[in-house]
Amino acid sequence: LRTRTNADCPFVVLGGPAITDARFERGRPFPPEFRTADRLRLSACRGEYEPTTFVLYTDEPRANVRVTATDLKGREGTIPSVAVDLRVVKYWYQAGDFGKPEGRLPAYDIAMLLPELLLKDDNLVVVNHEQRKNYMRIDGELVDVTDPTPEFNVEGWPAVENPRLQNLAPKDAATLLPFDVGADEIKQVFVTVHVPDKAAAGTYKGEIEVTAGPHGSLKLPMTVNVYPFDLAPCPIDYSIYTRSFIDDAPKVPCFSEQKTPEQYRAEMANLFAHGIVNPQVNDIKFERFEQAMRIREEVGMPKGHIYHHGVRIPRDELDSDEALAKWEARIRRFSTWAREHGYGSFYAYAIDEADPLLHKQRRWIEAAHRAGGKVFVSVEDDAGFFEIAGDVLDLPIMSGPVQPRIARLVQKNGHRLGIYAFPQVTWEKPEIFRRNYGIRLWLAGYDVEMTYAYQHSFGHIWNDFDYKGDYKDHCLAYPTVNGVVDTLVFEGLREAVDDTRYIATFLTESKHPDHPAEVAASADKWLHSLDPEQDLHEMRRKIATAIIRAMQERGARQVKRVAGHR
Repeated sequence: LRTRTNADCPFVVLGGPAITDARFERGRPFPPEFRTADRLRLSACRGEYEPTTFVLYTDEPRANVRVTATDLKGREGTIPSVAVDLRVVKYWYQAGDFGKPEGRLPAYDIAMLLPELLLKDDNLVVVNHEQRKNYMRIDGELVDVTDPTPEFNVEGWPAVENPRLQNLAPKDAATLLPFDVGADEIKQVFVTVHVPDKAAAGTYKGEIEVTAGPHGSLKLPMTVNVYPFDLAPCPIDYSIYTRSFIDDAPKVPCFSEQKTPEQYRAEMANLFAHGIVNPQVNDIKFERFEQAMRIREEVGMPKGHIYHHGVRIPRDELDSDEALAKWEARIRRFSTWAREHGYGSFYAYAIDEADPLLHKQRRWIEAAHRAGGKVFVSVEDDAGFFEIAGDVLDLPIMSGPVQPRIARLVQKNGHRLGIYAFPQVTWEKPEIFRRNYGIRLWLAGYDVEMTYAYQHSFGHIWNDFDYKGDYKDHCLAYPTVNGVVDTLVFEGLREAVDDTRYIATFLTESKHPDHPAEVAASADKWLHSLDPEQDLHEMRRKIATAIIRAMQERGARQVKRVAGHR
């Protein structure tokens, strides 16, 4: 699609799936998934965050474009405009699509223009297509964040004295700011509606208005259908590998390790809003651990299991009885705290991806059990852990793809199975994250999602080109001095969480005592027949329709029963 914009309209508007791996590529036809659109529609449950998107195209430059949302009004009430989150999708250059060429620093000729950031201030990141570089705007100055000079180490700590990006302190805007659209360019707007917890079921209508100064304006009617049911709790424990710990004075303002209490709070709220209700904790000092857990409670996270990535079996002291005794005492202190404060089990971490050492770790796992705790750890994908320690290891975390047979074996021993690297957070493919960590994970019977990682700074976290190894920075959300910048991949993961909640809701409804027993069996059979390769938006719609139909049938049975008693 390439066309001229009409004189009475500032843009051609395209609509398409919000969660998609399709990309707009410079000099190539638009993705077929996106077509001209004149309205936006979405459906969601109370409390749910649901995305939609639209794309603006013009053959002439448009400056100072403003996008705003009205209240959404229905018969039973209003969804306020503040519940409609507006951001622009930022295409910027990254070091390859999935990862870097093995063993060498990427040259700019392999830099790829990828959609990733969801910004309120489009001018925070400036892209130079001729140079194939990204710049960050800080206090009116442009700072190169594609310089390949390695000045930070594998964890984002300064590796030289006074590195150039040492004090880089980005901050996004609180609301969507005006932006420019170049001639023959696109600008994608990502819209997320957070349905209020107490919203009545029904249809709500409002508008998204786009104004382009003297070039005019346009209005996109937006309809939100609020379903007449609430989502059940998630059947999978959604966690994530994290590296952050609280520090009042971080050495680098924005990276994956040290976080101010303000940053930590913002990131926990961000994780919780995306369905990650149980992220790992890393604070080793007990007082900091308590502070971290208190912050999590304050942002609304439920009291589930505690996965402590910082309390680990020491690789260099496996044969030390003294170290083992200290480990057991330490686990006892943490697990006692967890029990007294209403949490689930406290999990400590074994030696990462060290299956050959599991035989030596058995006594450490058993010591954790004596102390009232449990142990989790990433293991090799050949499932060799099962023969060595399958009877004692409480939560092995395997890499993808899913292995339903291993899940059943682990669960038969009374344990749980988790997954990571399906994929890791190095691939800007939001639909893959939704598909793999949602329907595929549920069909395989896994218990825990725990991919790597919420953030990991390989070099400086805002520079994808300054680490000599094979990895790219891992970022579900990029850190700022006062919060985060979300990514499309994180939106895909949130939709994965919600897909499993819709599945759980249908199963819960089908098991209601007012339904005949065969209803639950039929629902379970149908859900397990779902094709994980299908259109996920359509799959969600079918499940929601099935839930509503089952609710109506249950209501009819109740009416019939009452009538029969008269």
